[in-house]
Amino acid sequence: MALCWTGGNAGLDKMVATLEPVKQKFPGLSYADLYTLAGVTAIEAAGGPKVPWRAGRIDAMDPSAVTPDG
Repeated sequence: MALCWTGGNAGLDKMVATLEPVKQKFPGLSYADLYTLAGVTAIEAAGGPKVPWRAGRIDAMDPSAVTPDG
């Protein structure tokens, strides 16, 4: 999870730690789905619009599979 402490993700490690117990409780849930579900839930909780969401994301373990920082 080294990407949590660089660039646009700085500080994200706090939310990752907060969500880890949820991941442990639901081990079949991908981290990608967990983080996007947390995001759409936060938007709604902050009074934003309902964002369509569905499960099915697969975690990418190879750094070359993620978008570049910046």
